[in-house]
Amino acid sequence: MPSTARAAFCLSASISLAWLGCPPAAAEDAPSPTAAYKAGVYRYAGADGTERALPYRLLVPAALESGAAAGEKRWPLILFLHGAGERGDDLRLLLHHGLPRVVEESDDVPCVVLSPQCPERSYWYLHLRALAALLDDALTTLAVDEQRVYLTGLSMGGYGAWHLGARHPERFAAVAPICGGGLRSRGFPARARALREVAVWAFHGAQDEVVRPEQSQRLVDELRACGGRAQLTIYPDAAHDSWTRTYADPAFFRWLLAQRRVTEGDPAVLLSTRARPSSPRPSRRGGARSPRTTPDSPR
Repeated sequence: MPSTARAAFCLSASISLAWLGCPPAAAEDAPSPTAAYKAGVYRYAGADGTERALPYRLLVPAALESGAAAGEKRWPLILFLHGAGERGDDLRLLLHHGLPRVVEESDDVPCVVLSPQCPERSYWYLHLRALAALLDDALTTLAVDEQRVYLTGLSMGGYGAWHLGARHPERFAAVAPICGGGLRSRGFPARARALREVAVWAFHGAQDEVVRPEQSQRLVDELRACGGRAQLTIYPDAAHDSWTRTYADPAFFRWLLAQRRVTEGDPAVLLSTRARPSSPRPSRRGGARSPRTTPDSPR
């Protein structure tokens, strides 16, 4: 993994530990390692009554794994959805791209990271109920702060993030879809309005010929039109891989881990979404080329 990505997550970690109530450790007594990786399989009944399986990678802060986080201490959780190339039943595929690759090689992890694996030849939007159940299981069994649950994904997982977030907006403090979109057959772009109370930051490459940047633009426009807190970063020189730059940016993790879900009767408000990546933003359309796929073909 590029050193910039490791540095980004570690920088974010040192800041977020202070938010979690833990002062950053001094250089001479900094703990290592700070997270434990687990592999698991979540089993559930499909719509036809047959047993289904959803494999996952789970990264847990070492303090939580060892029981040192007992009592009132709660940790944020990031649910990550991978792209089409990582589908199947081999969890090692999840280390090819995206967040699992970043966090599992990081020296410091300030949150729980849950990375399920989509079945071969399937799509995340077909597994929204299973994803919600898997998340519920994590919230039940781990010391997770339910006001700091975040959703992100890339490519097919970017579509999944839009779809799962719109299905369950009450579960997430922030949603960060990367080079994704929403299927018209599933009610998008209007369906995106369900996220109007959730902090949303979408990312896309202007040169993306796999999923056109307009796919992100139209959903962000829909959210903005109904008063949502949505923003879009388009990288002028990036093609389909807009996730490497996003997950290597400390500003992204600072923004993500600062968000809190507002519940009824809670006087708190979501923190500012003014933090932005260091890359400049181009014009609205970003000069994208013609797509190789149709709008309803998630990758």
